[in-house]
Amino acid sequence: MTHTVYFEQKQWDDCLKECEKAIDIGRENKVDHELIAKSEYKAKKIFFGAIKRNPSDAKLYSTRAAYYTKLIEFRLVLKDSEGGIKIDPTFIKCYLRKGHTLMAMKDLGQAMATFCKALEIDPNCQNLRYLNFGSFVDHQQNLLDYYDNGLPLLRPMTNLKNLVYNV
Repeated sequence: MTHTVYFEQKQWDDCLKECEKAIDIGRENKVDHELIAKSEYKAKKIFFGAIKRNPSDAKLYSTRAAYYTKLIEFRLVLKDSEGGIKIDPTFIKCYLRKGHTLMAMKDLGQAMATFCKALEIDPNCQNLRYLNFGSFVDHQQNLLDYYDNGLPLLRPMTNLKNLVYNV
């Protein structure tokens, strides 16, 4: 039974024991959250230190972007992914992180453009083979159908159906 039931039945001793258990659980949870916060701080410190020591390593930016992904800090993921791309425009992992983040942010046009850029760099990229591009193409086609002349940024994407389904 819960402390509420004991309280309603006026079983004060049992109610008190259940309340004390709940307080102990609350304290344990607080400790868990404090440990998580400490480990996040420590990880963040490590990533910043590594990048500070070697600011020209795109892999470090990609790794920190992965860390930010776990924290659901999408703007920071994009910033680090773009930083890695700026350092090494051929480092495919930064494009993948950026594309997946843009998908999560529901920016399908930019995500598609990012994945297409990744395919230009590495047409055999295994990580892109399993993406469902159909939803991107359908979304872009719906936008093109809506606007009679098509948007200038979307018009080049109309020929992607062949590229996407042949990947």
